[in-house]
Amino acid sequence: MHYCLNREQLQQLLDLKMAGTPVEDAALRCMIDGAENWQDEVGVHNYLVCLILCSRLRAGRECQRLVERLYELPDEMYLYIQELESGFVEYVLKNLRSTSRCSIEDDLVELQLAWRDYRYDATIRY
Repeated sequence: MHYCLNREQLQQLLDLKMAGTPVEDAALRCMIDGAENWQDEVGVHNYLVCLILCSRLRAGRECQRLVERLYELPDEMYLYIQELESGFVEYVLKNLRSTSRCSIEDDLVELQLAWRDYRYDATIRY
């Protein structure tokens, strides 16, 4: 299985890995356990990391160690960091954005899941 974390879940993962703060959400804990056992892939967007970093900077908190720790995690668990440049985010906002949602985060998480999902029923066979 593969999962894509939203901003709140990503914050909880970072809190766990940085400070050892326990994850209370059972579903998220299960995702993290699966990723730590190299069974389930967990994806995160650098866009959401940037939002977390901005809020930390506004609060006057240190950010460099958080970035370093995040990029160490793929060596410890099945974690995929989706690097999104600003042009892609602008494209999503202009062309693919669902009007039924209030957050671009939901759209990015949904897109990530579709990218990483291999659909056997949609595969062309010769």
